[in-house]
Parts: sequence; structure tokens; C-alpha cells
Amino acid sequence: SGSLSHAILRTIAPTGHLHTVEFHAQRAEKAIEEFKEHKVNQDVCKDGFGITGIADAVFLDIPSP
Repeated sequence: SGSLSHAILRTIAPTGHLHTVEFHAQRAEKAIEEFKEHKVNQDVCKDGFGITGIADAVFLDIPSP
């Protein structure tokens, strides 16, 4: 559902940026819907992240990193 992403977004808003990925198809579809609703969505598969060499933090929330 993107709950971790939403929590991080609330913490870093309004000036921070979050870059995230979801591998589970159904959860990705739901997260895309919610992110579009909240106007915080970008298709990085199509458009890329638009940044290189910059990160303040990296969180891995996946079953087998």
C-alpha cells in the first residue's frame, strides 16, 4: 500500500524527495493509485529518477535484499 513511503513523505515534506520502487505487482498498482491521488507519483521506469550520486538515506523494505 506504500505505507512506509507515505510515512517518509510526511516526514520530509514539503521540501524533501522520496524515490521508491515496488516489486509486488498488486501492491505497486495500489501504491500508484494512492500516490497519484496525493500527487506524489513519478514513473521512474519510464522517466528515471533524474538524479545521480545524491542520497541522504537508503531504506530497504524488501523480503530478500
